[in-house]
Amino acid sequence: AASRPGIASTLNNLGMLHNETNRREEAENEFNEALEMFRELSETTFAAYRPDVATTLNHLGVLHYKNNKTKEAEKELNEALEIYRELAVANPAYRPGVATILSYLSDLHGDNNRCDEAEKEFNELMKIFIEL
Repeated sequence: AASRPGIASTLNNLGMLHNETNRREEAENEFNEALEMFRELSETTFAAYRPDVATTLNHLGVLHYKNNKTKEAEKELNEALEIYRELAVANPAYRPGVATILSYLSDLHGDNNRCDEAEKEFNELMKIFIEL
């Protein structure tokens, strides 16, 4: 039987490679396929694959942000943030994940003249860095 977690992880890694080499359409397809697989895996083994869902949403959100697909990026990054926040409650090792997503969201909001939101995210980010 095929290793679905292995396939999903490899798709995620390929997406990162293709994003870095400006093969963005391939990257988007790979991230989407990996995300779908990780979501399915997290339905049966919730705790084990939830971080992978968040990581893949982050990669997809950054890809969309860099390609001016702001609405998609914001949706994906917000979902990733929600997951990382949940994970961080149980395990503080996920706090840097929260910080990473807040950083991307603050940039996205700042770039789109949503300065109040960006400021709030920067303040939360600062608090996390002080606590780390």
